[in-house]
Amino acid sequence: FVVTYDATLNNGAVIGAAGNPNEVYLEFSNNPYGTGTGKTQTDKVTVFTYQLTINKIDANEDPLKGAGFTLYKKIGETYTAIGEQLVGGDMTTFNWVGLDDGDYKLEETTVPDGYNKMEDKLFTITAEHSVESDAPVLTNLTSTLGEVMTNNGAFTGVIEEDIVNQSGTIL
Repeated sequence: FVVTYDATLNNGAVIGAAGNPNEVYLEFSNNPYGTGTGKTQTDKVTVFTYQLTINKIDANEDPLKGAGFTLYKKIGETYTAIGEQLVGGDMTTFNWVGLDDGDYKLEETTVPDGYNKMEDKLFTITAEHSVESDAPVLTNLTSTLGEVMTNNGAFTGVIEEDIVNQSGTIL
């Protein structure tokens, strides 16, 4: 028989190369009328998760207030929103945590007054890690959007991008 279980990352999840170790074993009885039990070997996995940070700036590279973004993840052939739109009057930095590797779309859903809406940005997060290991490690992290941040050679798990809005009209 096959036993399948799901685990959900919570707000205490570690972003980046350290990962989130998880282990499981099954305890079973060979005799339903007896008291003896057996135990499977412990299976250990490490789940890696990432953060996307978007800095909203104007053409002079100054922080630009009044924007809002929605992040979508491609599931099958459909993009599904990850949470709600992030928008705030004074907000100029937007963070999404708990991302995994895959295809994403970033949409500017609220445009600052006097500025043009950015085109949707399609991007991919790709992670490589040891697969068959008792202590899996993140060996590579890339993104087609933004810079993948490192600290002393270790992946922090943060992908950061500046989004520039241009003022004016679109013809």
